[in-house]
Amino acid sequence: MAEVYPLVPKEELLQLIFPKNEVLECPKKIKERAEKLSNAVLQGRFFYKKADLIIETEDGLVMVHANIWEATDVNVLLMGGIAIPVCCIHEVSLSSVN
Repeated sequence: MAEVYPLVPKEELLQLIFPKNEVLECPKKIKERAEKLSNAVLQGRFFYKKADLIIETEDGLVMVHANIWEATDVNVLLMGGIAIPVCCIHEVSLSSVN
């Protein structure tokens, strides 16, 4: 059974504190995350598909359901201009619900 994380509206991400260190230990998982983020950017821009992101905050893991507009090595930019540090993202998946 998959774990369930609290769903946070993207607008509330501005009030959360993110870790500054990388949350993934394995270089292979870091590379997979980068590939998934790139795919989520394309799906978000061209097909308006949303992604589910599992993000670590100082209070624990949360999930956000949002369109990813851009992803760099440092930040992920969501629609609406909200930025999340890449290093705090545990998982990226395309959402089955839009």
